[in-house]
Amino acid sequence: MARRWIALAVPAIALAAGLFIPPLVSRSVVADDEVVRWTMVDVSEGDRQGDAHLIEFATTTVLIDTGLEDLARSRLLPVLEQRDVSRIDHLFISHAHRDHYGGLIVLADSGVELGTVYFHKPDPAICKREVPWGCDAAEIDRYTSALRERGVRFGDAVNGMAVDVGSTASLTVLYAYDGGPGSPLRNIDVNDTSLIMRLDVGDVSALFTGDLNRKFGTFLASADLELRSRRLLKVPHHGAEGVAPNEFFAAVDPDYAFVPAPRTLWCSERSQRVRGWLSEQDVRTYVNGLHGDVTIELLPGQPVSISTHSRGACEKQQAKRQ
Repeated sequence: MARRWIALAVPAIALAAGLFIPPLVSRSVVADDEVVRWTMVDVSEGDRQGDAHLIEFATTTVLIDTGLEDLARSRLLPVLEQRDVSRIDHLFISHAHRDHYGGLIVLADSGVELGTVYFHKPDPAICKREVPWGCDAAEIDRYTSALRERGVRFGDAVNGMAVDVGSTASLTVLYAYDGGPGSPLRNIDVNDTSLIMRLDVGDVSALFTGDLNRKFGTFLASADLELRSRRLLKVPHHGAEGVAPNEFFAAVDPDYAFVPAPRTLWCSERSQRVRGWLSEQDVRTYVNGLHGDVTIELLPGQPVSISTHSRGACEKQQAKRQ
């Protein structure tokens, strides 16, 4: 598969060292309010994984998932404070697992104003099959009730929904199935009900995939042209097995992959297939457990800028480089 490298505005040596050098685009020429900044916040710790993706537009702020409660408090809130984020206009919960919604109450009580929350819930029968280890309908009801008591407004994420993020970019909900009547596939798990969202900035796009698993991932790989040639991919299911098949990754054909996973998970056998595929296809890969917070800056017509807080590799990779 031929790679379509996107020029980086960060020298390769600096990128390898995990250092951030300002993009080669002059900020005196390009207004800061034209930049779209996506941060894959590191809400993983030890053996626990989580997702939290902060997307800052000129006049709008979007958050996709929050991570677990304690990690939202210790990892996500400091990033919001550092970025001077006082309002999240649109907050999407990709699916009903705690490592994606656990920080909702923490956010609501932090002083950050919440606009609209889109909590994507599965069909009740699907949730019931995962009690007590996965989906917890009673807990979800407690969370949503607590947010309503705090005056938070809820909305419904639906197929084809365009999120209002201004004129320089677009954010679209491609799929919002719950696994119930009307879904193209039945008998799927909660992970496969994940929202599939696409961010477009100029000719660069990013695909957000929640915890998309094998069954619905296989369906999308064979059925959906909207997935193809998405240059930036948020790897589903923390890169761990059960994740969408290689055919899905080939259909997306990314240049860069971003994995919200701790080092212990990413370097384990559970992630071996995804690690191998990305390596074989020469996809540049960033992992929270290796790189900390990862920030991607997108500007129409300009190179992509990627910065990390640290660098690392799995032990075998380190040994090979030595």
